[in-house]
Amino acid sequence: MNIKLVIGRFEGKYAILESQDKNPLIFNFPRHLLPEGVKEGTVIRFNIDIDDKETKRRRKNKGSLIMIPSKKTLSRLKEEVYINAVRLFCDACNLYKVHAYPSSYAFAILSFEELGKLEMIDHICDDIIINPDSNPQEFLDHLFSREMLFSHVNKQVWASISFPKGITKRTKKIANRELEKNKQDAIYVGYTNRRIRSPKRISAIKAYIELTVTFDKFKDISDLGFNGFECWSDAQSRAKAKRYLKKIEDLFTKLNKPGKKKT
Repeated sequence: MNIKLVIGRFEGKYAILESQDKNPLIFNFPRHLLPEGVKEGTVIRFNIDIDDKETKRRRKNKGSLIMIPSKKTLSRLKEEVYINAVRLFCDACNLYKVHAYPSSYAFAILSFEELGKLEMIDHICDDIIINPDSNPQEFLDHLFSREMLFSHVNKQVWASISFPKGITKRTKKIANRELEKNKQDAIYVGYTNRRIRSPKRISAIKAYIELTVTFDKFKDISDLGFNGFECWSDAQSRAKAKRYLKKIEDLFTKLNKPGKKKT
């Protein structure tokens, strides 16, 4: 199929190409890929064909785009996710100390999400272990899909698994995307219903509550980040988790707990 496009103008490194239809389409095209000597008004002809051979090759190799990580790599992944959750939580505590409550609130939720990610990875490790005759690629494709590992809401859902009492209300907030919306509102200025929504509306109380929820999740998750692919808890994994928990506990317990607002 041949398509003719006209060079309408040049903008920096790009040529603005326009179709010759009644309702013209406009494309940005890299200038260096055009033939030499073209000017505004030059008509360019494109020949579009299907490369059947390359299409078949890519379809054949689609399953291998995500390489199967080793048991050691999955163990390392669990550990790195846990450590990153700790880093985010420590940042949230330090931001709270300097009264940056919106940022503290958002970072606490990000830490909570990382712990949800850890729950996901641990679950997939379990699935691979208890299904030795299955193809591990299927489990890993699911883990690394947009709906799982890269979904903020889904990470929040997983972080709510096996959670202490009072999770019902929070689960509803997650399901209706309220928690995700609150996190975004704590970072960005918005405008809805003729009102400017500023992150400044996130109070110390809201930030402290979110820090408390995430801290409780750390206590609940125990040594999940260090018990390896086999999810086998031992003295070494528990000792390592205890050191990290002590670190965040020292930060969190020294924060000034906000008083209740007067009604």
